[in-house]
Amino acid sequence: TGNILRMGGTILGTINKGDPFAYDMPDGTVEDRSQAFVDGFHELGLDGLIGIGGDGSMKILSRLAQQGGIPFIGIPKTIDNDVPFTEFSIGFATAVTAASEALDRLQPTAASHQRVMILEVMGRDAGHLALNAGIAGGVDVILIPEIPYHLEKIADKIASLRQQGRNHALVVCSEAIRSADGGSVTTTHVDGEVRYGGVGHGPG
Repeated sequence: TGNILRMGGTILGTINKGDPFAYDMPDGTVEDRSQAFVDGFHELGLDGLIGIGGDGSMKILSRLAQQGGIPFIGIPKTIDNDVPFTEFSIGFATAVTAASEALDRLQPTAASHQRVMILEVMGRDAGHLALNAGIAGGVDVILIPEIPYHLEKIADKIASLRQQGRNHALVVCSEAIRSADGGSVTTTHVDGEVRYGGVGHGPG
């Protein structure tokens, strides 16, 4: 239907939690449910498994396939583009385009208000999204997890732009960037889960 074309994300409602090798049961215990998956697969008489997902999904599905002797095809799909031996994963180009368009809209706002505008993007431990979007969007500073950042160097760069007559700057940073001491910025959600993110409005 036309509706499915407008539905983003995982329309089945699945999540990236629930490791079948250490599955959280309703009573609070943890069980290895991997064999139940393998048995169910063979009971259905399926010819093979096609997995579409990121590095976490690939690790789990590959392990399940090896355990059950299941023919497996993995299709990398992650905006982080962090699946090994993969040049471009499904979703990465779309994410770069969206981030680049956001930077295009931030630039005139930054100039009119004479501000430094920071765009924080996803990426976990890989800086592909920030790097590609930053280059496409013509930003002044790109911060990625692979290279620790120094706040003083960023300040020096922005000061040099001001000396050149520029009244604004654009910064794009990956959610998992690391400071010179190796620390990262995390946010604790209401359910207690700790995730990367928040560096865009953090204390530095």
